[in-house]
Amino acid sequence: MKWKRQKRQRRRAGHSPPRRLGAIETERTGTVKLDQREITRAVADLVRGFRPCSGYNPRGAFIEGVKAVPGGPIVLPVKDAGSGEKRPVEVFVTVLDHEVPVQGATRAHTTTRDAPWNRLDQTVLTASRHICMPPVLWKEHMRSVLAHELTHASDPYVPMMKRSPPMPVHPSRGDLRAERAFQRTYCAYVNHPVEARAFLNSVRLDLLRPDVLKFLRQKKIRDPALALQTSEQWAGIEDCVRGRLRRRFLQMAARTLGPQLRGEW
Repeated sequence: MKWKRQKRQRRRAGHSPPRRLGAIETERTGTVKLDQREITRAVADLVRGFRPCSGYNPRGAFIEGVKAVPGGPIVLPVKDAGSGEKRPVEVFVTVLDHEVPVQGATRAHTTTRDAPWNRLDQTVLTASRHICMPPVLWKEHMRSVLAHELTHASDPYVPMMKRSPPMPVHPSRGDLRAERAFQRTYCAYVNHPVEARAFLNSVRLDLLRPDVLKFLRQKKIRDPALALQTSEQWAGIEDCVRGRLRRRFLQMAARTLGPQLRGEW
């Protein structure tokens, strides 16, 4: 065979085969393991620096809360899901004009060309400068987004990619063709293996919120599919999740909420 002959020639010439990454270490729920206490501490430190505000929400009710201000960096230790080694990740907060409370982005900086797994990551949480809401709600939004981004930071495959999956920009209202194109692009983004692992972690964190667990106990919900409906992250990606990936989400919900779904209140 031609390819076997070429392989022997490369071996004789002293070319070593490319490094293969091993399996990604996951928890029993199928998600990449993160230190939830470190995430909670980091979010609390960031929200503590927000500016007090007051005003009326869209329903006309007067509220008192805080507005986002730039902050950071906060350094978090993140365990690599491939090698098991810990490395620092810097977390920043910036503010921009957009409708959603918080968005995130992770930048992987390789320290050496031959060892892309040896890197320092920077996670940027972009918050809306116009939203005023209580600190508790800010923490919930930021914990979910930070868990998503730290999954990228712990993923050994992220620095090996030539380019990351682009986040599609929502088109203007009324353009039906652009809306359909956006939906196709967004579904491709959600189903990318790197993004799917990150969405699994952020949805799992939504399910573990105390108010969600209390709601599941009160309503005696024992179906994983119904439990997923309590997650804001799941509501945004549900239409794009099909087949094997959907089964992974259902399995994650069943294992995360095992005692609750079995009625062991």
